[in-house]
Amino acid sequence: MVSKYEIVVLIAVFMGWAAVGLDITLTGFLAPQLFSTFHVSSLSEPAFLFGIGDGIGAFLFGLLNDRLWGRKLTFMLTITGTMILTGLSAASINWTMYSIIRFFAGVFSGGEMTAGWVLLAESVSPEFRSTFLSISQGGISLGYALAAIFAGTFAAPTALGWRWAYIASALFAIMVFGIRVGIRESPYWEKIVATAKRLQKELAESISRRQAISEMFKGPYLFPTIIILITFAFMMFATSPKDFYYPSWYYQGGITGVHISEAAITFAFIGFAIGQFVANLTEGYIMDKIGARKAVLVPLGLIPAVLLMWFVPINISVYLDFVILFLVAYFFQTAWGFMPAYLPVVYPTRIRHTATGFIWAITYGIFYSLSAWLFGGFVAAHDWAPVFISQMIGYAVFAIGLTLLGLEIKGKPLDFLEQEQKQKKEGDNK
Repeated sequence: MVSKYEIVVLIAVFMGWAAVGLDITLTGFLAPQLFSTFHVSSLSEPAFLFGIGDGIGAFLFGLLNDRLWGRKLTFMLTITGTMILTGLSAASINWTMYSIIRFFAGVFSGGEMTAGWVLLAESVSPEFRSTFLSISQGGISLGYALAAIFAGTFAAPTALGWRWAYIASALFAIMVFGIRVGIRESPYWEKIVATAKRLQKELAESISRRQAISEMFKGPYLFPTIIILITFAFMMFATSPKDFYYPSWYYQGGITGVHISEAAITFAFIGFAIGQFVANLTEGYIMDKIGARKAVLVPLGLIPAVLLMWFVPINISVYLDFVILFLVAYFFQTAWGFMPAYLPVVYPTRIRHTATGFIWAITYGIFYSLSAWLFGGFVAAHDWAPVFISQMIGYAVFAIGLTLLGLEIKGKPLDFLEQEQKQKKEGDNK
């Protein structure tokens, strides 16, 4: 049975993803206003800096989480930083200031994204862990929907303007902070702390930062880490355009260049948000029922979905746009439903957030940021072919690579690789 507390933790993580998702995607939906205010033509700089900051934050907060602060304090501080930085974005007086604030917003966003996964993984039972972790990341769908609604209503250029969207985003983050007040410390982390206090100093030092990272590349973790880094790098490279630039596809009129109303765009992207949410509801459940290596094939559906988005004119019917964006978002988000259910289970408790943060720093911090910067120029030039082709290739490598070479985590307890290695050593010694 699922306990009330497990539901509370799920809601707290879900709403955290909604807060950072709102903060991230506002940049794309507010692009025309930002261009007009700051006299620029591309989102490359803030998108790139946000991604770099996000990677740094995931790694930095991972170290602090595993070695010093613990799960709850990290969980509270990351949403606090997100709240402050999204509010400060509204005060930007030039493009440089806006881009720098977005970098620091990324730092807290990276910590927030990964901290929630770790806490939730250590707070729920194995039989529905993948389902809960996948659903938790679905908060991004609520954030995406709110960004579209904000930009199309009170924060529209004909209303209060873009700064009020960031102010409202900060107020939303304050609400999320309030939800978290009753969260308890992870029992897994408390156990690690209690054990460390009984160990000699030399043994405690064996879980230093350098040791924690090197451990990812030793023994049973070496091959999984390499596969994760390669496949997730491709997936992350494919992801940034949908976060920052998909609204621009509609603002530019799609493949025919025929524009539709802002209200129609807002409605279509509600379909996108719903698709994301449904993906997170289903991907973890599929993983729990049929296993991770089969469930990771679902994101391959992105290929035909992207082809529909690319070649079907956006002015045929707003309802058709709604359906196409629903499908695109669904298959995009199944990969992001897979990720939080997969990463925290691979690595042991003592380095869980450090390892997850390191993976995030490399794949998101470098490859997501690189594509965000690179594709900004293509989008500004209305050259979308490299964007869509790269996305299809990236998801194909991700899905096929992990289904052939990834670990199976279905029904596995946390720290299962260590347990299997220990059992093997005991068998060899007999």
